[in-house]
Amino acid sequence: MVKLLGHVSSGRRIKKKIWKHLKFFLPTLKIPRDITKLRKVIEKRCIALGWLHLVCGVILGVTTIITMQTLYYSNIFTAAGSTLLPLNVLMAMKGVSSILVFMAWFRNMDGGGFLHSFGCFNKIKRFKTWYKRRRKRLYNNRTFHAPHVTIEDGDYMSMNMILKVVDFIVGILVWVSIGRANRRSQTKGVKVVIALLTTTQITTDILAPILTFTVGYFYRLYLDKSENGEEKESDSSDSNSDSSDDSDSR
Repeated sequence: MVKLLGHVSSGRRIKKKIWKHLKFFLPTLKIPRDITKLRKVIEKRCIALGWLHLVCGVILGVTTIITMQTLYYSNIFTAAGSTLLPLNVLMAMKGVSSILVFMAWFRNMDGGGFLHSFGCFNKIKRFKTWYKRRRKRLYNNRTFHAPHVTIEDGDYMSMNMILKVVDFIVGILVWVSIGRANRRSQTKGVKVVIALLTTTQITTDILAPILTFTVGYFYRLYLDKSENGEEKESDSSDSNSDSSDDSDSR
């Protein structure tokens, strides 16, 4: 009985830890009232958007290379149709546009914070030690903990939104090609590629735009609160929250 309770308790802790990170990859209607919490939510969601586009861009790039080498015989990937371009070319374009969106989000991010925020590499002792020393060194130099994402840059959000619109337009062409491909006979390999492509499309063209709109809306609320003179988080509370984040990610 004690063992069973221990497993249940451990399972709940794991579930709680997973949800703590996963929730930033999902749409929400919950708006933090406190400006410091709102800022942290914006940071986390910006990092989540960066990860989504990075992973999908890499998957699309690798898939394009594989199809060029192994499925070159299929007219689905070579023949131009109603979209004016072969699916292989559109996959490459979508991969490039996804990476560009990632780079746009990443340009105002702390690299260590980008890897650390969702527990990446926390199990690697060397990286964890490097990250803690780096945070301490930067704190000693600046006398404050720098944010994981600098959102005060006015062009940061607007540029990201513009690039996302371009990425979405490329995605529309990919969707048309997927519909065209589904009307043709497919081998097992082609079906796998189409399924993988559809998954990345759902992520980048449905989930990501919703999250991008959420971040933009939260950012506007943050600016309004800042203009109204609400105080930001003090350095001491930053230190406490950073230490609590480190302990939670262990």
